[in-house]
Amino acid sequence: MKRLLTPLTLLLAFPAFAQQLTPEEIKKLEATKPGQTILFDAGDSLNLRVAKATKCLPTKRQSLYTELEYTCFIHFGPNTFTGVEWGNGEEDPKVFNPKQVDADQWCRVAKEAGMKMMMITVKHHDGYCTWQTRYNDTFSVKASPWEDGKGDVLRLLSDACKKYGLKLGVYLSPADLYQIESKEGLYGNLSKYQDTIIPTDPASFQSNPMKGRKIPAGKPTFQYKVDDYNRYVLNQLYELLTEYGEIHEVWFDGAHPKRKGGQKYVREAWVELIRTLAPDACIAIKGPDVRWCGNEHGGTRQSEWSPVAIKGKYEDWAWTDARGGDLGSRQHLKGAGFVHWWVNEVDTSIRHGWFWRDEKQHVRSAEDVYDIYERTVGGNGVFLLNVPPNREGRFAERDVKALLGAGKRIRATYGKTAAGLKPGGEGVYQLDQSTVINRVMLMEPVKTQGQRVEEHAVDAWVDGAWKEVAKGTTIGYKKILRFSDVKTDKIRVRILQKRLEAKLSHVSVHHDLAPLKSPSLSRSQDGMVTIKGSGSLHYTLDGSQPTASSTVYKKPFALPEGGVVNVLAVRGEEKSEVVTARYDLSKAKWKIHHVSSQNPQSGEGADKAIDGDPSTLWHSKWSGGEDPHPHSLTIDFVEELDLKGFTYLPRKNSRGGVLDQYKVELSRDGKKWLIASDGRFDNIENDPTQREIRFKRVFPRVRYLRFTGVHSIENKPHSSAAEIGVITR
Repeated sequence: MKRLLTPLTLLLAFPAFAQQLTPEEIKKLEATKPGQTILFDAGDSLNLRVAKATKCLPTKRQSLYTELEYTCFIHFGPNTFTGVEWGNGEEDPKVFNPKQVDADQWCRVAKEAGMKMMMITVKHHDGYCTWQTRYNDTFSVKASPWEDGKGDVLRLLSDACKKYGLKLGVYLSPADLYQIESKEGLYGNLSKYQDTIIPTDPASFQSNPMKGRKIPAGKPTFQYKVDDYNRYVLNQLYELLTEYGEIHEVWFDGAHPKRKGGQKYVREAWVELIRTLAPDACIAIKGPDVRWCGNEHGGTRQSEWSPVAIKGKYEDWAWTDARGGDLGSRQHLKGAGFVHWWVNEVDTSIRHGWFWRDEKQHVRSAEDVYDIYERTVGGNGVFLLNVPPNREGRFAERDVKALLGAGKRIRATYGKTAAGLKPGGEGVYQLDQSTVINRVMLMEPVKTQGQRVEEHAVDAWVDGAWKEVAKGTTIGYKKILRFSDVKTDKIRVRILQKRLEAKLSHVSVHHDLAPLKSPSLSRSQDGMVTIKGSGSLHYTLDGSQPTASSTVYKKPFALPEGGVVNVLAVRGEEKSEVVTARYDLSKAKWKIHHVSSQNPQSGEGADKAIDGDPSTLWHSKWSGGEDPHPHSLTIDFVEELDLKGFTYLPRKNSRGGVLDQYKVELSRDGKKWLIASDGRFDNIENDPTQREIRFKRVFPRVRYLRFTGVHSIENKPHSSAAEIGVITR
């Protein structure tokens, strides 16, 4: 075992960057006190703004949070049992009825995977509460048959976190469809703002909000002037922060499926209560401590700045989501009103969707999880991976396998170094032995120096000369540089651009012994399946797990009726993860019967929605004018099918025409139509993966399907689809 270099073991200083500051600007810089927020004056030059940005530092709670690096998200509630992403708040509360809630298994697996905190949705957008709240008896676990209404998911998780030494966070959605749709609901009920004691006596919640209830020993009370819904939120926050042990993160989602009555949030009261009851807890996503990365598919930025440049005045800032690709470069400093240390959190799900649906649901491979870990943790961020429990109240077997596989690889690569390092001059580090490396980890002392490196490179000494092996932009808390294997006995770190004097607090070298890469599959419009990968490729079509003795892939094979293909790559003693692809009917016979709007001159005709190629797309007219919604295309199957549902694959890498509202109609003769489904593609803007919509019943002998785009996420008269398919299985 090689010596593992700990943070702050190394300190690498580079010649000070000659900032062109006037004597007056130097005085301004010296007068700027370090802190989480650094204000700019309108007349500040770019040089002064760059220098001032180095005074932007993380708070203690932000530093503690960033050091967690890898955390676990739990989405568990009625949606687990209804199979939808966003509930409507009108579900039968009895639908939440797990056979068990094995929080011990959740925490044991998360711990072994290398995660350090459990974040759970105690109330999602539907408004269902999964803890024993005093303020909602009708749409919560109190109304569930589980544990005779006495069950408490958060209590079980809190106890398990203590057992396994994990931190705990809570997600409390400000959006609340139950409180919107219920006749007695509190959300947007236009109630007057009244002086209120928190915690409030539940029996006097609306009639006399100045009557408090009994509080835990040593805990304070609060007084605010709020309406009914803000009183509800504050009381629930009080419960969560005083009765379940220490809470390390409070997550407020920005998504709102629906609003009502002009409801406003008294966020300053929420923040004050959290800061008082849980001073070390970060407030995330619509909060001042942790920001959303801007997507839900595991995407990361090339340059990730924690001092985020924000326009306008600090007092007017509402923690608006920062979704751009560049948040803190010099270009953005030019027009900013201030910079604010805002930690990046990359949240994505191990499954397609935040909630468990069924075992047909796609699950990320260990290889994919590991890649996101390196890009996130090694890209100045915190990785929050969602692992949704199933209806048994447990992590499913496939999810566990991927988690533990990724965790094993993380430990193998970063639990030790490939060699010890001895720092020399001018950024050179001598390895204690000549060895093969393919990873370099760098860290800045952000607690005291902020984030300063703008561009850097790493060289390795190969055959008597320096060879550049990796190049990057920002470093921040941590940067992992990935490159091909190289054997060397010394490396050199070059800082190519920086803000003032740049320092590194940690440098280490590692070797990732990558397993055999998983194969990839695709199927053409005519139903031919192609498998690509390294080594010998073995597959099965009967649902069984492939082995080295399974059928060897030699050339594309026909699967026009659909089925399940499991593939394994084998090379000597190495074996890849098994990859599973599920296919329904091929589109070989299909044709477009009618389309109301298309843009064929750009190659975006209606036929592209059924060509079996996800890289092409149908788009409504946009060249030379636009057609208003709705836009429809009608597919002729050329045969009669028994349909159970349909699929919609949005286009990649663009929001243009991506639909969030749709209608699907079916016909046997192309004249008489029946609506089979109409509604929303929930959360598709943030999670643009394929949607599988199952009808409430089977529709027999269908020949025509009319798909209609009703509304797009960009709120423009556009509709698009990469692929439209059917569900017959």
